[in-house]
Amino acid sequence: MRTIERLIRRAWWRLVLTDVLRTLAVTLAVAGVTLFAWRMVSSVAPAPAAWGVMLGIGAGLSVVAAGVWSVLRVKRGDAVARRVDERAGLRESLSTAMAISAQDDAWSRAAVAQAERVATGVDLGKTLPIESPRAWPAPVAAWGVLAVALALPAPDLAGVLGEAA
Repeated sequence: MRTIERLIRRAWWRLVLTDVLRTLAVTLAVAGVTLFAWRMVSSVAPAPAAWGVMLGIGAGLSVVAAGVWSVLRVKRGDAVARRVDERAGLRESLSTAMAISAQDDAWSRAAVAQAERVATGVDLGKTLPIESPRAWPAPVAAWGVLAVALALPAPDLAGVLGEAA
């Protein structure tokens, strides 16, 4: 059963890492858009803007939020075993072994032993590949627009709004 538990633990970490990447794309995009909005607001009304600190805080909070959210969201145990079973085509071997591991009858011991043998041949790199999320263009675009907004002089929107009134 130790082999199965080790495999499930490693699979859980792979699922967390994949989810962190996916969530990080979203949180970085939100942080970039929020900081861009702050840049526009600071051109209308005086607002504190230590941009080096704000960029660091925005990126840091995005990473922490993505990590915490992913660790809390990714299920453990049986759910991970079912996911590995499904992806590796194991026909519920691992999840069944985890469910019956406490039983001591002959069939249960045989099923757990068979699942142990199967678990040694699972290649998690192929079964649960770590993929980059499809949403990666969003944070790149958001932070790119923010970089351009910070590189250019702040627009005087207060003057434009005053003339329009």
